[in-house]
Amino acid sequence: MGSYVFDASGKVDDTQHRRRRTKKCPFCAEAIRLEAIKCRFCGEFLHGDRRSDTARMNPDGEEAPYQTEEQDWEEEAQTEEDDECLFSGRPSIFAVLGSIMGTATLVVLLAFVRLNPVAHFVNRIPQVDLAASELAMVDLYADRIALGLAALALVVLAARVAALKRTTYEVTADRVEWSRGLFSREVDNIDMFRIVDISLHRSVLDCILGIGTVVLSTNDDSDPYFEFVKVRGCRDLYNIVKKASLEADKQAGIYHVE
Repeated sequence: MGSYVFDASGKVDDTQHRRRRTKKCPFCAEAIRLEAIKCRFCGEFLHGDRRSDTARMNPDGEEAPYQTEEQDWEEEAQTEEDDECLFSGRPSIFAVLGSIMGTATLVVLLAFVRLNPVAHFVNRIPQVDLAASELAMVDLYADRIALGLAALALVVLAARVAALKRTTYEVTADRVEWSRGLFSREVDNIDMFRIVDISLHRSVLDCILGIGTVVLSTNDDSDPYFEFVKVRGCRDLYNIVKKASLEADKQAGIYHVE
């Protein structure tokens, strides 16, 4: 039989039992006393959640039994499992393939203008009679305009590529989340149970390149339609979202009617 210590009122004094109880610090993961409100390892305060960790009350006002450290770890592991990332990716560079080809064509045309003096073509116009100095100025301005347009086209293309690669997609069992933005980050998400339908779109070129676009139809007012644009592993993504949405609907008891 175990030994017990009684206090002045005749109740069991479980002070020693409480001192043996520990919990994990949410900041440094070190084991600290259950009653601690400040970690002795990292010095972080636990934001007044001492009550919730040390004494859980029953509806009748009595203190509930203490939760063991193993149970705490199981709950934490379950929470981490729920938040586990099922898919993470970015749009492929091929999503701006049309812009790349258009910019390349424009740059080639402007390079042709720079390499072939405009004055040579102007001189062939019968109604135009310009002096040599004026023709030289025409060549100079045409050269600068061509150079400026080429630089502008390349800057615009670089900005589009950078914005595309700064877009990230993340899928967990609970939600779809994406972030975007060059100079500031914007993060949005859609709860998994709000997904009504999912479809996969792939062109012949997409199949060759190994990419595709997954489209979600949702009942979210902010994002009724959402696209994973030209992502790799699109078939796996489609299956992951399909399965997760069905599980979320089942847990929430939701049935979507089309």
